[in-house]
Amino acid sequence: MGSGVAKDEGRAAVLYQKACDGGHAGGCTNLGLAYAGGRGVAKDEGRAAALYQKACDGGSAPGCRYLASMYENGRGVATDEARAAALYQKACDGRVLEACGKLKKPFK
Repeated sequence: MGSGVAKDEGRAAVLYQKACDGGHAGGCTNLGLAYAGGRGVAKDEGRAAALYQKACDGGSAPGCRYLASMYENGRGVATDEARAAALYQKACDGRVLEACGKLKKPFK
């Protein structure tokens, strides 16, 4: 078996950007993850939050979950537990089980 394609986080970020620009919510989620972690791009939590919002608006339940976490913890956005709860609910409705668990107990 071959070793596959070499890992290139910078190239991945470029491809996620193209997918996001083309309306693919999953591409926006993955690009948000890249910005949140500084993988292939400079770390920028504000940019990550904006990408998660675009992903969530586009139907990506994981995007809603990641954005909820940012609101819960005040990373890239102001802390807003009511907004976090609404986003966790949207993610839960989209079958992200971790988000459902967040609704069953108080934050933090």
